[in-house]
Amino acid sequence: MINNQTEAISKTTKIDSEGLNTVTLEGILDLAENQIISITISNPASHYAYVRVYSSSRFFIFSKGTLGHSIAALSTHYNPSSTKMPANTFSKLNSWDISSPQTLNHYSNVQLQQGEFVAPIPGYYQINIALYLSNCTTAAARLSVKTDNSYEAIGPDISLTKESNDCYLENSLLLHLDTNDTLRLEVKSDKKYTVLSNTSYQVIFQTTYTLWPAAIFTLQQPFQFKTNSAPVKVSDWSHHTEGDWNDMFFNASKDEIQIKTPGLYLFSYNLVVKATAGGQFHSEIVVSGNAAGDGGSCQRGNAPQTFTCTTSTLLNLMEEDKVAVQVWMNDGTKAKQSSVQVSTSSRMTVTLLGDTRSHPVFKLNVQPPKTAYSTKANSKDTKTLTDFTFPNTSFFQSGAVFSNVTKTFNSGKDIGFLLLNNLQLNLQNDGYLTSVIGSEANNTMVYSKDHKKSHFSLPASDLTLDSQFYFNVSAEATKTALKWQPESGSVVSGVYVDKTENMTCFKAQLKANTKLQCSSKWTQIPVKHWNLKLLLNDIATVTKTGIQIAKSGFYLTSLNFAVKANTSNTVINVKISSAQHLNLSASETSPADGVFSIFLQAILEATSGQNVDIQVKCQTPTEITYAKGGGLFAFKVDERRTSPGMRKRFTAYHRYRYGHSDRIGSFYPYYSYGNGNFEQFRQDIQNNNWKLTVARSGLYLITVVGYVRTYTYYYVDNTDHFELGFSSPTSMNATGATCSLDSSPLYFKDSDTKNDESLALTGFVSWDKNDIAGFLGRFGYYSVSYSSRFYMSIQFVGDKDTSSGFTATLQKDTSLAKGQNHQLPKQSWTSDKKCGQYTTKDAAQFEKFKVSYTGYYVVAMNLVLNHGDGCDFGFCFTVGGKLIKGGVKGSNVGCFKQHLRSENQTSTSTVSNAELLYLKAGQVLSVQLSTNLELTISKKSSFSVFYLGTAGAMLGFSSLINTAIKRPLPSYRSRYYHYHYYYHYHDNDNDYAQYVVAGWDTTIMGFQNGIKSSVNDTFVCSQDGVYMVMAKLHVKAQIQMNQTCKVKLQLAVDGEVLDFAFKRDVGVSANTLSFTTTLRLEKWQGLTVRLSSKLTTCTSVDIEAGSSFSVVYLGKGEVCGKERHEEDRNGREREERRERWIGGGGRGRKERRWVRKGGWGGRDG
Repeated sequence: MINNQTEAISKTTKIDSEGLNTVTLEGILDLAENQIISITISNPASHYAYVRVYSSSRFFIFSKGTLGHSIAALSTHYNPSSTKMPANTFSKLNSWDISSPQTLNHYSNVQLQQGEFVAPIPGYYQINIALYLSNCTTAAARLSVKTDNSYEAIGPDISLTKESNDCYLENSLLLHLDTNDTLRLEVKSDKKYTVLSNTSYQVIFQTTYTLWPAAIFTLQQPFQFKTNSAPVKVSDWSHHTEGDWNDMFFNASKDEIQIKTPGLYLFSYNLVVKATAGGQFHSEIVVSGNAAGDGGSCQRGNAPQTFTCTTSTLLNLMEEDKVAVQVWMNDGTKAKQSSVQVSTSSRMTVTLLGDTRSHPVFKLNVQPPKTAYSTKANSKDTKTLTDFTFPNTSFFQSGAVFSNVTKTFNSGKDIGFLLLNNLQLNLQNDGYLTSVIGSEANNTMVYSKDHKKSHFSLPASDLTLDSQFYFNVSAEATKTALKWQPESGSVVSGVYVDKTENMTCFKAQLKANTKLQCSSKWTQIPVKHWNLKLLLNDIATVTKTGIQIAKSGFYLTSLNFAVKANTSNTVINVKISSAQHLNLSASETSPADGVFSIFLQAILEATSGQNVDIQVKCQTPTEITYAKGGGLFAFKVDERRTSPGMRKRFTAYHRYRYGHSDRIGSFYPYYSYGNGNFEQFRQDIQNNNWKLTVARSGLYLITVVGYVRTYTYYYVDNTDHFELGFSSPTSMNATGATCSLDSSPLYFKDSDTKNDESLALTGFVSWDKNDIAGFLGRFGYYSVSYSSRFYMSIQFVGDKDTSSGFTATLQKDTSLAKGQNHQLPKQSWTSDKKCGQYTTKDAAQFEKFKVSYTGYYVVAMNLVLNHGDGCDFGFCFTVGGKLIKGGVKGSNVGCFKQHLRSENQTSTSTVSNAELLYLKAGQVLSVQLSTNLELTISKKSSFSVFYLGTAGAMLGFSSLINTAIKRPLPSYRSRYYHYHYYYHYHDNDNDYAQYVVAGWDTTIMGFQNGIKSSVNDTFVCSQDGVYMVMAKLHVKAQIQMNQTCKVKLQLAVDGEVLDFAFKRDVGVSANTLSFTTTLRLEKWQGLTVRLSSKLTTCTSVDIEAGSSFSVVYLGKGEVCGKERHEEDRNGREREERRERWIGGGGRGRKERRWVRKGGWGGRDG
């Protein structure tokens, strides 16, 4: 209702039965200032009804913009007619009521030709349709667009919902239209029908809004503080502008910003300061009351009366972190305090860039030298910064960019990187220092403003497309030798922007040695003074009046105004403005001699068609000359790069058939409706049956875990083989195909297939977005049962050019003699870079992989073994040829053990293990193998290594069990009766004793970052997203009746055990249970490791030291509601769930059976 009088939007819903119902009202209204909007509920029926509105209801309203000539809008209702529309044919609706603007219907700057909407300008349009038809059973609606004199449906026909004798449809969509494109709405019904008057049609042009987590803060009034006093937060910031949605992303007070969305942020501030000359000024970023100390500082020694302090830094922020800027100044006179003013032209900006997986990033702390660097008198030299450290989690690296071995930066081909440095410098005598950032071909040179002995900051930035770049400091001495050094707090950093094909950016340089007459009035720098170096994806056009932005959005904008003035001690003002609106400015007092830079950087919001102008004004008219290396760049930051991912329960395609063991079958997503929130998800990965495609090329983590069930009959021998593989690209063709099952870089085979065969695979593959990939298999028996529980997960982890690692397979089948501490011969592993295998720029040798980047690595081994019965096989990852101890009591880290059985003379088994290992640059990683029997390792085995980054770049934890855990079980007598009473063919959870594994220690070779509570038995998720989960237990058991002890390794979320398990038969010798998977977890959910042991055969189960549990955040992994709904519906159509009570001995047991429709029932699950 408007003003509690006029009905604006209405909906009548018929409630057929008691229960929850959701009613949605949606529309576009032309509202005047001070009008009141309210919602009313009424019951038009004659009888009494009790209605409760639940607290989960929402009321949401926001401005679409002023109704005027610039915004195309249409809102209309249908004029009903007594004439009925024909049946079984699509009829165009053209009797729309275009009333005067005084009514709720509004009609502005659009054409409606014979009932069809004509787009006046190109862009995105929101379309709301509410159709109400009388006298129909089935009906459908169709939207078509007319382009070049022909109509084309924009999608499939949309069915209307039947209610009593009527049909209705309410739908909303976003559609891109070009100028003069015509939109037609048509309806078809199975009977002659009439269109009711409450049918409505709304179309509105989508103007640009601030819907990105970015905010620009300005000071409402000058901020004052006193010298020689404690640090104080700069306050009275404001960011509220028309259409600003930043309250969705930030809680902003006058002196700080509270973060709502965790992630990687770019934080910038630009303080224009006026003070008494000669003092030492300091400013720094504080996070939740603590000085960040990681690139957010700016200091100015021998400060002039007017100056500007600018800095930008990358911050890895958590939810509820509070960010502020604090300042203080000392002028050397402790007894006296003077006033310092921060001007209203100051700015503070913050923007979310994404996360460290989709945006590889590095942030390195410059190690101060033990002695100062020296430059000879009357000479120049250059120091390349190469000595960096990671002293705490504020400094991090998630991409393979800076090599600690070669001491070089390398980002790969055709990649854009934003480079930042903020150097804290100690100039010990007079001279000139310049920060040079970029590459040999293209660089930015930021000149210091301080040429006298002092301590000061020297920030710089560059947008580079070159694969190799550097951070240099150029020093120039005058008549005496120059001594200088970087101090603590100096930082260099960089963040991946995008592939050059996707980047929206421009870059221009000021023409060196060109002169500009700077007057006391604002003067625009002429276009002819610029050299346009880069213009990607039509970001802007260069006109006679300036640089005109072509795409609206948020831009990181950086100006290095490098000049020499022929007048000293004059205030030079520089500003970046658009549409006569000040965006960013600086004021600086020119030094008495030499070149200096006025550096400006911030996130700015620009609108399509606006000019971006650089203007300058001088307190005293003077001539200035541009220096080498000055310029301007900007790139669009509000174009989020996603991390494609998928986790589904899978099953076999129908091409498996008994007697055709050579035929290759495929696996496809199996739409189960259990545990849909965290066990199954999909983002930017499409599947057509078994064929998978991704939206982004790169490296992907592939995991498989669970168990396979077969269709089993007593008259058929069930000893047979099962094979599974993944490759990219792949083909079902077994012969002649470049990539198929037998060439899979991730491969599993077991020749003694039991009814419940556990399998696990972990590895990394290279996947191009133009390739079809998939899971293929071969099964020599009849078929794989739908009651199998195995899950396959796919998750983007990085671009190949910014990653470190490899996936390799063996060149040939390799024999291994019995004995300890074997190492495979040189060049045993090979990567031919096809079918998903890959190597990165630093991976030269696989048997002895030399680590280039300090941090955490996922190291995965999948070995296909041909062995005899009773084979005790194991392998350990080693560093420098030595086992990894790490202070763990009684065991080694990174080891795997397995007791392998065989029902024949020889059998084929696959063992798989993945570890999260901390490795230092220069170390050599290798594998050590042991066996008590001779065996053969198949050439289909694989070895993967992938660099995740330093602990500061990851959200999650890595932990170990330090001391063995003994777990006694109930007495044999109680087990016997339990066994006798509940025995049945398939294992049931009632037969197992299950408990939560506790005692995880993150202090021994582990880490914990971004987690609010310590991990003893439960990982509590701190933010929504997809997480890699790695669980490994070394288990040995005491057994009864010479049997083996059946154990299961599982995961539980909020106490609910997940749908898959990894099973093993273990004995007195240790066996390893290990798997890796991905889960989509929500904030505050708790994840635990569960171990179950069969009550009928196990007397006790021990967990040995060296067992590990790790969880690492990989990306958002969002799921759209439509997809989840479709999966639930398809799942119900594909299988039905039956529960029956089976009696026995006077007591009943509830048995759950999952039976495929059309199946055999009985023992197929």
